[in-house]
Amino acid sequence: MLVRVLGAVVVVLALGGCGSAVTPPPVAPPNPFPARPMSIDLSGVDLCATLTDEQKRVRAIDDEFENTAEVAGKPSPGCLWGSSRTQIGYTVQIIEAPATVAWTPGESRLVVIDGYGAVRAPDDVDNSPGRDPFCQLPLDVSDNQTVRVQVTGSPDADGGDPAAVEAACDRAVGFARDVLGNLRR
Repeated sequence: MLVRVLGAVVVVLALGGCGSAVTPPPVAPPNPFPARPMSIDLSGVDLCATLTDEQKRVRAIDDEFENTAEVAGKPSPGCLWGSSRTQIGYTVQIIEAPATVAWTPGESRLVVIDGYGAVRAPDDVDNSPGRDPFCQLPLDVSDNQTVRVQVTGSPDADGGDPAAVEAACDRAVGFARDVLGNLRR
């Protein structure tokens, strides 16, 4: 009797391995960000007010305009600032998606700015010889929205030069720090 039961179990297990296998759903990468100091509600935010007059003066900003782009099929309001003296541009933008969508394990770098996680893409993303140095940092400010800051340009610099890209990213971190500080007020 025991032999027949064991034989039936072996047959069931063997047949269970035949046919269509169930493929588990893909596993999303783990959230790379630290816990936020607080979520930031971006409803009704005037993005052009995310820099103070003093912060604009320090950056020699002499041009400012609102813009709405499209990101992943959704409107993405933003504000762009520029300096004719330094030839550096700054952009802040709201993206209606979590910052984790910008994270690529093994490629992206985690940057923490005033307790908020941000994604830094590999240096060769949007940087190449003959182009202005560029850096963007999507900031994890809430579960469903991202604040993306971008810095582009630099006097006499080239996007193919790693030091110029690093300088753009250093500027982006300082810019992000100012934007976050003003959004939390």
